[in-house]
Amino acid sequence: MHQKTGIRIAVLSLLAAVAATAQSINSGSTGVDGALNLVTPGTILFDPTALGLDADGDNVFHFTTINIGAGVTVKLTNAKLKGKSVIWLASGAVTISGTIDLNGANGQMAGDGNTANHLPEPGPGGFHGGLGGTPSAGPTLGAGPGAVPIMGGTGFGAAHATVGIDSASGQIYGNAALVPLRGGSGGSGGAFFGSQSSGGGGAGGGALRIFSSASITVNGAVSANGGDGGFLTGSSGSPTGGGGSGGGIHLIASTISGAGTLTATGGRREGANPSASVGRIRLDAFTHSFTGVSNPPASKAGPYQVPLPTNVPSLRVVTVNSTSVPPTPMGLSNTADITINTASPIPVALEARNIPIGTIIKVNVFSDAGGDSVVNSAPLAGTLALSTATATIPPQPGFTRLSIRATW
Repeated sequence: MHQKTGIRIAVLSLLAAVAATAQSINSGSTGVDGALNLVTPGTILFDPTALGLDADGDNVFHFTTINIGAGVTVKLTNAKLKGKSVIWLASGAVTISGTIDLNGANGQMAGDGNTANHLPEPGPGGFHGGLGGTPSAGPTLGAGPGAVPIMGGTGFGAAHATVGIDSASGQIYGNAALVPLRGGSGGSGGAFFGSQSSGGGGAGGGALRIFSSASITVNGAVSANGGDGGFLTGSSGSPTGGGGSGGGIHLIASTISGAGTLTATGGRREGANPSASVGRIRLDAFTHSFTGVSNPPASKAGPYQVPLPTNVPSLRVVTVNSTSVPPTPMGLSNTADITINTASPIPVALEARNIPIGTIIKVNVFSDAGGDSVVNSAPLAGTLALSTATATIPPQPGFTRLSIRATW
């Protein structure tokens, strides 16, 4: 008898081998960019070209030490950092007594005769918000994988670590390991309202990884917040844009300490505070001594050798029972990514990039009706750049969730 099975593909987890000996870890910094020592109070735009940094333009900075002094705000923008997430490597200590600002910009305010509609700038690695509606054009969605469809006249906040808060919509993306490192998505613009041009959606927060071979001390602040949606002053609800979602903050060192603040919050919509999802914050250290505030709460673990953007490992399910899986499966509890009908063993085709040949992939099977199990794939075969493997799982009745993990 054939069994109709709804397959839900969950987000994968990837764990790289820790390159650590005797409670030490190497960030991989070559020190070519020297010491980043910003101590004069005021706001400093982090412009690699003007500062003579990052000659190869890959947004990976190789510092010796990093010192952001008290009263200093270092602003990292999407435009100056090529629209990509930022990685600061340090061979020595990192001290943040001031502020590192990767926040997304607020959406444009609504107003009568407002024709200068513009896209708000996200933090580096984030995505812009949508345009508000005008007499001549409708509103647009924000950019990014967590963008939320426009519903009625109001713009809604974007998703990231969760769905958009005020719309219960949008696609959750990314993972707890922050590999790859991604920023927040943009909120959607509000619809044209009466004679008023509507507010635009807030931009997503940026993404920053700081990796020190020694220590990271945060007594100041690192913020990767999504921008607020634009609105009409004195009005609640329409014409209002949605907030941008929070970005990503990832700190890695032997010791992480301090009593500062880490934030990756979602932007607000007028009348809803906040409206967008939080981002992700992760602290990886042998010694966790950070006693400050983290919003959202940081996940914590031991440090591991995070791959650089040029060789980030990836792993995906290509087909289940020869049925193609969407490139970005949702893994939702009530909606199948694919549906198959078979009473025979089910082949699962896997594809990997930058994972060592011969690695065995574990396929975790969570069946609503048939119980849970773990199935090993055949060893990965091919090249480091692109390899494949197949696992075979038993036939599954009802809804079944698959998650995949590579450990090496």
